[in-house]
Amino acid sequence: TSMYRIYFKQALQMLKQNPFISIISILGTALAIMMIMTVIVTSEIQNASFSPEVNRDRTLYLHTFTTWDTITNIQNSNSTGIPYSFCKDYILPIKTPELIVETDLCQTIVKPEGSNDIHLLEALGTDADFWELYTFTFVQGKPYSQEEFESGLRAAVLRERTARMLFKDENPIGKSMEVNFLPYRIVGVVKEISPLAKESNAAFWIPYTSLPQYENDIFRIMLLARDKSDFPK
Repeated sequence: TSMYRIYFKQALQMLKQNPFISIISILGTALAIMMIMTVIVTSEIQNASFSPEVNRDRTLYLHTFTTWDTITNIQNSNSTGIPYSFCKDYILPIKTPELIVETDLCQTIVKPEGSNDIHLLEALGTDADFWELYTFTFVQGKPYSQEEFESGLRAAVLRERTARMLFKDENPIGKSMEVNFLPYRIVGVVKEISPLAKESNAAFWIPYTSLPQYENDIFRIMLLARDKSDFPK
C-alpha cells in the first residue's frame, strides 16, 4: 500500500510540474481508449443478435449475384441482389435450412385512406416466413399469413412511427392506404425497432407477391440454419 501511495504522489507531482503536457497526454489516452471501445462496440452491434434479428448467429445472408462465362472466365453481370428466377429454381428447393426468407426492398408512394397527403416510404416485400425469422412485437393486429402471401393479398404491416404519420391517433387496423396507387389493407402494427436492424428494417412490410412484376425483381435471401454446423452444407 505504501508503494502505491508513493507512485500516486509522484504522478501528482509530475502533473503539477507540466500541467499542459499532462492534460494533453491524459486526453490523448482517453480518446484512444474511446476509439478502441467504439470500434469494438460497432463490431459487436453488427454481429450480435438482438430483437427483432435474434437469429443472426444462425443466419446466412445472400446479397450479391454474379454470373461468369465458364469458357472465357469473364464476368458477365453483377447485381446487389438475387434474381427471383434463380431463387425459385435453385435456392427455395434447398432442404438443409430451417427457413428460407426472401425480401424485396423498394421505394413506394404512399397515400393514406381519405387523405391527399403523399409520402415516399421504403417498403420491404417479404414472404410469410419473414415473421418467423424475425421476432417483431405486435402492438396491434397480426402479420399476414402464408395463405395470404400465396394469394398475393394486398396487406400491410406498419411500424408505430409510420402508423402515427399516416393515421395520427386513429386505430389503423382494417383501414386502407394506397401503395404505388394500389389499395392495401392494414393488418398489423409493430413496435419500433432499432435502425441497426438492417435486414428487417422498413417503414412498412407487404407480401412481395402483391408487387406487380415481382418475378423480375432482385431479392435478398436469408437462410436460417438449424445449427451453425450446417453452414458448409
